[in-house]
Amino acid sequence: MGAILEYLNKRKEKWLKINIKIQMSDIEAAELRNNAEDKFSIARWVPDAAKKAGQLSLASHVCKFSHPEAKASPVISTCGFKNDGYLRSGNVKYELDAFGNAAAVDVFDFLTAILDDGRPVIEHLESDTEEIRRELGFPKEEYEKLRTDFLAIKKDNQEIKSDQRIKQVYFPVGDNYHLLSVMTPPGILRVLQARVNEIREEAILARDKNNEQYGKEFAEIYDFTVIAFGGTKPQNISVLNLRNNGKAYLLSSCPPTVSKRDLIRPKQDFFSNTLSIKNFRDDFTHLHALFECDRNNLEIRNKIKKTLQVIVDKVMVNVNKLRGIEAGWTAADIHAKLPVAQKVWLDDINVDRREKSREWLDEVSVSFARWIINTYELILRNHSIKLGDGEMAFMRTQVESSLLQDEGFWG
Repeated sequence: MGAILEYLNKRKEKWLKINIKIQMSDIEAAELRNNAEDKFSIARWVPDAAKKAGQLSLASHVCKFSHPEAKASPVISTCGFKNDGYLRSGNVKYELDAFGNAAAVDVFDFLTAILDDGRPVIEHLESDTEEIRRELGFPKEEYEKLRTDFLAIKKDNQEIKSDQRIKQVYFPVGDNYHLLSVMTPPGILRVLQARVNEIREEAILARDKNNEQYGKEFAEIYDFTVIAFGGTKPQNISVLNLRNNGKAYLLSSCPPTVSKRDLIRPKQDFFSNTLSIKNFRDDFTHLHALFECDRNNLEIRNKIKKTLQVIVDKVMVNVNKLRGIEAGWTAADIHAKLPVAQKVWLDDINVDRREKSREWLDEVSVSFARWIINTYELILRNHSIKLGDGEMAFMRTQVESSLLQDEGFWG
């Protein structure tokens, strides 16, 4: 039995399964079978299919995915494979689609049926092979007419035209623009769907304790969605859309969500550029409550020192984060205005200089203490207590003591 005859027999059995009813008499069923033998014979079915082939257009990119009423020239991409890392037609092996009269879908199925050599019927017709002539078994003149009719599905010599209902993109070329009509490649959508389904199936099996694949590594695809084409009539869009039940997968193309950086490299001053005042609001509010306390005893003074130390420690967390950046980051032009003392303090490329010289320490201590006072006044505003030179000296001493004890400084 030839491949084409086998193909038609399968169609016949499917047709009989649908049309033979339980309540039919044996005579009615036998008559239906006889009709099916004639209906699906090569001599009758093939010529009828050839007449309908021109009602379909073979294409790699189909305009009706943009709008079901769009009418544009069928496009068959001929891009070659190139290992350039781009997702494009030439780099994906996929099947062609067809659109047109939905009643002629069976013609496309026939033309894409695979013969014994692994090639589809349409390729044999294009090449006019001996195998297709033998499979069909028609006289030469009749065969030539059938071949011409079938190949009408490939409309190569038509005027190229687009449609206003297709998405249009102006693409700059030199001083002018090309107007591009964006059309969907349903074959690639089908390949994508198959690959996603395979990945999801592997994930299911890897989680199933009763399966031999349990525990194996698997991949997950997140944030993809399903889009529908054609509503209740997917066949009105294209043949492959019908085979996919009108559904296609869309992978997320949204830019990644970038969390707000909690560390800013200072350009001019560490204290004003890197430190966020809102992160210290509670600490300075607590410090203010201690300043306002009626009692001025050792206990209150110790609490003030501890609160100041909490503030200093939180600042040092940011310092150590900056030191964790690749050494030499302060050499970039963007940090040119950052004081040299702060570069020594913050960048580990200067760790030897930090340990052997204390020139930077005085400048950083003063800036640190001044930042504490300024931040306190900024947060408490009119409620703040005026701090003078004595408080400035006290805070500078405590800051300097902390810097000297800093493990990252003295090692």
